[in-house]
Amino acid sequence: MPEIEPITMELTLKASPERVYDAYTLKSELELWFAQQATISAEAGGRWRYTWPGEMAAEGRILEAERPHHLVWSWEKSIQGEHEVASQVVNTYTFEAVEGGTRMRLVESQHDSRAMRDMSVGGIEQMLVTLRAFLEEGTVVDWDALSQPG
Repeated sequence: MPEIEPITMELTLKASPERVYDAYTLKSELELWFAQQATISAEAGGRWRYTWPGEMAAEGRILEAERPHHLVWSWEKSIQGEHEVASQVVNTYTFEAVEGGTRMRLVESQHDSRAMRDMSVGGIEQMLVTLRAFLEEGTVVDWDALSQPG
């Protein structure tokens, strides 16, 4: 089976490396822009769990955590209601101070299939748009509005 190339994305954010790192590792920050509910122990060996409207959730582990420069976590399970899908995806983030902010590099690897990799691209792009709006404009997600049917 041929190796599936990782997804690599890079962007510069108008925020310090500490601020960007914290957006990914603090429950209080994650629940403003990324997940309706977050549980996270942001240290090597720690666990995380995120939930979203519509009975969606995901779980994994923190593999490496070096504030504010480096974060690696695994995405081990996706959950939709009673349906669970195991995964071995690994996300590696680096945060580098540059003039005017932080250059963030994301590499997502170890996809189970090319189709799963390709589906992930759109989700990552949307996540980065939401992260930028949160860090640069203070935009937060209205989880209550997203939880309403219709």
